[in-house]
Amino acid sequence: MICLVIFAFDLVRTESLSMNTSYAKMGRTAILECPFDPVKTWSAGILDDLITYEIGKLVIPNLFFAKRLSVSEMDSLIIKNVTSFDFQIYRCTGNNSSTGKLDTYDIRLKQAIDPSNIKILEETEPHRVIGVVGHDMSITCTVTSGEPEETLIIKDDDGKEIVKGGPGSVSLVRKPDHKDEGRNFTCLVLSGDEQVLSYTVQLKLRCKKICFIVDKPNITIQAYPHKTAMEGDPLELRCNDQEGSTNVIKGYKWEHTGRYLQHSSKVMQINVTKRMDNGNFTCIAENEAGDARDTIEINILYAPTTENYSVSFFKNNSNIFVKCKVSGNPPNFTYGAWIHFSDVNAPIRHLNGSDDGRLAISSFTGSGKAYENVGVYVCNVSNGIHSTDGSVWQTGTIHLTIKESPVFTERSKSEQVGYIDKTSNLSVDVMSSWRLMSTKWYKERSEVLETERLTINWKSLMIRAQFHNKTVYTKGYRCNLVIDQTKPEDFHNYTVTVENQYGFSSFIIQLRYAGPPRMPQITSLERTPYAILVKWEPGFDGGHRTTYEIEYRKVTEIKWDRIHIKENNLNKFFIADPNTDYLVRMKALNKMGHSSFTKEHTVFTEEFINHHIGSKQFLAIYRNVVAFVYTGSCVRSAVWVTPLQRSEETSVIPGHYDEIDSMYDNPINNTISSQNQRNNAELGIRQISNRNDNFENNDTNSSCYQSITTCSVHQVKSSQENYSARSSTDESRLPPCRMSDSSDNSETKVKSIQRYETL
Repeated sequence: MICLVIFAFDLVRTESLSMNTSYAKMGRTAILECPFDPVKTWSAGILDDLITYEIGKLVIPNLFFAKRLSVSEMDSLIIKNVTSFDFQIYRCTGNNSSTGKLDTYDIRLKQAIDPSNIKILEETEPHRVIGVVGHDMSITCTVTSGEPEETLIIKDDDGKEIVKGGPGSVSLVRKPDHKDEGRNFTCLVLSGDEQVLSYTVQLKLRCKKICFIVDKPNITIQAYPHKTAMEGDPLELRCNDQEGSTNVIKGYKWEHTGRYLQHSSKVMQINVTKRMDNGNFTCIAENEAGDARDTIEINILYAPTTENYSVSFFKNNSNIFVKCKVSGNPPNFTYGAWIHFSDVNAPIRHLNGSDDGRLAISSFTGSGKAYENVGVYVCNVSNGIHSTDGSVWQTGTIHLTIKESPVFTERSKSEQVGYIDKTSNLSVDVMSSWRLMSTKWYKERSEVLETERLTINWKSLMIRAQFHNKTVYTKGYRCNLVIDQTKPEDFHNYTVTVENQYGFSSFIIQLRYAGPPRMPQITSLERTPYAILVKWEPGFDGGHRTTYEIEYRKVTEIKWDRIHIKENNLNKFFIADPNTDYLVRMKALNKMGHSSFTKEHTVFTEEFINHHIGSKQFLAIYRNVVAFVYTGSCVRSAVWVTPLQRSEETSVIPGHYDEIDSMYDNPINNTISSQNQRNNAELGIRQISNRNDNFENNDTNSSCYQSITTCSVHQVKSSQENYSARSSTDESRLPPCRMSDSSDNSETKVKSIQRYETL
């Protein structure tokens, strides 16, 4: 905005530089440039009676034409809508950088006049000049000059500048040959930087004496067998002159998509076509009269080519997707199912993407964790064209990573076992798409430093992890704290912290003595008229294979029946008399000893519906009756029990190490008993082996029956913990034990017949 302020001042007289001239057209905009920086004033008028237009960048507001004036950032004076009044002398005042003194610079603004009346002096008829083959000739372009002086340029057919001159005229001198026949020449006239005139003439040639008239070639390109071909097939291009032509063609040139080829024959043979052969081929044939050209478009069909690439997303990104980047001819693509692999090519799942080759991974995540989307995604695409190896489906791979802190796998255990005076190893498995930066261990909040007894290390290797309910191998790290000659004071809680560039994660481990297992937890008791189903969760296994004993009795009796379970996840029923209430309890055992019994649970007759708490394992046992379960028209029979035989043999159940299922949900015992107390708690268990052969389960639709196996029970007094034997004459033949497929672990089958001595 221009401020309306009137300034009064005295003009400082200085020595002026030489006069300079600038031009502008009526009604246009004039820009006057000053060599000083900064400019103090702009003035105009007769040299002896200057009128100041502006001081600095402020235009004098009381000038009647002030609205047409302005000053640019470079201190140039700008005059809009130039009138005849504006054609005068202007002066800028400022510091001269050469002398360091105040100086002036004068500019005369003159009216610009365009050149006119363009013509070619040699023109014999409009837009045509005549030349003789082999003789010098001229093409002269003239104009009536304007102001400022104009520039004249002559160019050929291809827009190439041949000669430049002016003002007033420019002349081209050349000796034409047959190739110049019909050639066009254009004269361009520039005033300043603006082209104001142009004129084009065509050259016609004549012979000096006897001239043999030769026509230009008239050619056509033909493709054999066809201009559309499959990649890998042969292709032949022929540059044929018009049939019956007497022209003598001196040579051939070939172009492909505008690029000259190293080929000068009439026929171009492509033995094995490739996708880069797509596009236009041009043949140029030459003779004395000139050259001619023809172009053909070649269409090479080829199978899809996919781009393999990598992509990363942040953990909290709710729009994780990948796209199959593909090219092919024809570009009509059909996409098949996507396959999700781990980063070591272990298959995880099959997914359906969109019709345009996009896979919205976030829509398939569900309750899965972010890391479960990491891996390699393979797309399948086809356009109906077979590749050179005969495949109609092509694949592309996208490697996806998640930007998040390290993740501990579910196989990392929150309770781990150590041995006094031996080497104990605390270990966790970690997944990280990015290189680990550090690993630190803490013992009760104090950082663990390496000593002669303590070694800290981590290494990269293939580990097992859960991806969308499937355990697969993937790249990961194993972090270890190795304790040599383990002491009692080493049995504490340890925290391992691992870090990558996106953060750190921690995991707590309790180092426990190897010893008896912890007491299991009965989570559910389900009653039917003739059976009771027991479900439980295991406790800490003490570092050894764990087995279980379930004891049950009628409320009205004092003797307990016992079932010894040597395998995890067995599905059995124990038979209950109808209209009878029962008490149930259980304990865990390993080679180091046994846990305490759980509290006694009462199962009432009327409890025919589930009394569910949530479970991971369960067991059920039948007694005294034969149970049948009808599924449609199928009958699945239970397993018969053979009479028990007395045995005096006592043995220790072999050890078995069972991994903890979750790294998040394992209770930590607040007290750690001494190793001697653990070792003295070892339990002797009578084991009557005589196992019969397994009966294989048949789950196919063609059979309605499952295998039958025998089971037996022990009679135990509720007040006794000893295992004194009774006579085998008290044993009775029992009904069969049946496989239940209504449990949480129905895939586990009875593997053998077990017999136990009645106590």
